[in-house]
Amino acid sequence: MKWLQKHRARSMVVPGLEKHGAGSWLPEAEMPAALPIAQLVYPLRYDIVVRMRLFEAYAAERERYRTDPAAFVELACDHDYHIWFERVMMVRRADYIAHHHLTPDDIFTDCVHQAAELYESIVGSGFDAKRPIVPFTGREILPADSGAVSAEQYFPGDGCHRLACLMSLGHTTLPATFFRIKRFDRLQPFDNTRLLREHLDINWPDFAKWNS
Repeated sequence: MKWLQKHRARSMVVPGLEKHGAGSWLPEAEMPAALPIAQLVYPLRYDIVVRMRLFEAYAAERERYRTDPAAFVELACDHDYHIWFERVMMVRRADYIAHHHLTPDDIFTDCVHQAAELYESIVGSGFDAKRPIVPFTGREILPADSGAVSAEQYFPGDGCHRLACLMSLGHTTLPATFFRIKRFDRLQPFDNTRLLREHLDINWPDFAKWNS
């Protein structure tokens, strides 16, 4: 099993997101009919925009990847995706990574290869509704770990690469068949935009204007 798959298999709950309570699936009767992607991502999760742009870069370089995957990994090393990897992935997953035998370069390479496989799977076979994206919500929504306050009700949880891939393919809304919501007693969202702000020029795509 690949590194990212092993990591995801450990739990559907991202460490640090829930304050207390194991969380439970939102009852079907309370599920929204659809989720606007902009409201999930903006303004706390610019890391998902960075991942979307890697998928866009992959779409433009699919032939290069087919003939020379290592060349695309090298290209990704100069992409904002590598800054996401260093400043978000390595920070948020530091405890788990410290106990893993792979080097950061190995893990990054694996992430890029899995992103390519995910893109080809969704383009070739469509989104796999058996592996839905899992947004999080809470009976009480706390300020983000940066102190930022959001008026939103739902926040990215599991499946952020899948969400980013859909964004790269032009999706602006998640239909109900694409997601399943997990609810906690108290939820503190991550502010990953904060982790990237000092290292990247934050350049939101047009969908951010939907919130204005």
